[in-house]
Amino acid sequence: MAEPDFQFTEISKFYPETFGEPGMRTFRINIDSASSNALIWVEKEQLSELCKSMNQLIKDVKPDENSYTFPPVEKEAPGLSKIEFKTNKIAFGFDENLIR
Repeated sequence: MAEPDFQFTEISKFYPETFGEPGMRTFRINIDSASSNALIWVEKEQLSELCKSMNQLIKDVKPDENSYTFPPVEKEAPGLSKIEFKTNKIAFGFDENLIR
């Protein structure tokens, strides 16, 4: 799989949003990083599974506060990048090397 040209390396805000009445809702994830913003439209099940995965990761990974290394900011998207898209597939990963 191809690597993205740019990444959100230091996410400062990640929050789900819902719009509409029950049964007719649409779901979106709003993400802010040091220089960029992304709006990602997702299905209800995708959002639910992503949140479960993130909560499990928070429980499982307890890094030593002195072990954190900073992400590669040279890959951070250019300043004031704003993207919006609907996803078909969503994946969530964790790089253990960033906390060693």
